[in-house]
Amino acid sequence: MRLADFKEIFFWEWLHRLLARTIVGFVYAVPLFWFAARRELPKKFGPAFFAILGLFAAQGVLGWYMVASGLVDRPSVSHYFLAAHLLLAQAIYASMLWLGLSLRRGEPRAGDRALFIQAAAALALVVTTMCWGAFTAGLRGGLIYNDSFPLMGGALVPPEAHQSVLSNPAGAQFLHRWLAMASVAMVCGLWIHAYARRKLFPVMNAVGLMVFAQAGLGIATLFSQVWLPLAAMHQAGAVILMTLLIMSLHRLAARP
Repeated sequence: MRLADFKEIFFWEWLHRLLARTIVGFVYAVPLFWFAARRELPKKFGPAFFAILGLFAAQGVLGWYMVASGLVDRPSVSHYFLAAHLLLAQAIYASMLWLGLSLRRGEPRAGDRALFIQAAAALALVVTTMCWGAFTAGLRGGLIYNDSFPLMGGALVPPEAHQSVLSNPAGAQFLHRWLAMASVAMVCGLWIHAYARRKLFPVMNAVGLMVFAQAGLGIATLFSQVWLPLAAMHQAGAVILMTLLIMSLHRLAARP
């Protein structure tokens, strides 16, 4: 590694830690304790606010273990810790989003058990796809098989795919691709079902459009050999899609 490469890595690591400490400390913890001391937290949701603070603390510990996994025997972090760090971040975000939606007054509700179960299954599949996206990124799997989609090396199943979808770069990319295509199909099914039942038109239209945009960003990221701006947009697209699905779930969770 050249000194310039180390400086670039150091800068992003420093900025990431600074942003994390700012969010946890000044943006979340200080206002939380201020409102708690003034007894202005809603009693029903007070424990949830502090539970999220606990998740933040766990995220900091997990982040350190992730960094430590690349300090001794290898020059890169463990892709397992990388995926766990990402998923815990998404869990924190999802918890805050659900809590924020629960605090809103006058939010339209469209209680529908069948749609709720279908939306929950779609969200679970999207999150699983995100997990294998982290595996693919951590193994640098996006730097191989960049010339075609859905084929990999001229075949639907690459020769290395049978080795391991957990630790082999080609296997991880292969499963990420097919999980993504399954996510598109499942979300489209949810979109059609919601349209047939005349429920959640605005947010479901956004979900349907976003899943195609996200798939397009993933393919573009692959063909670009993981050009950083496209990769960042692909990650952001996953968060937006997850956000829209959580909003749908929240509206479907209770009777109107």
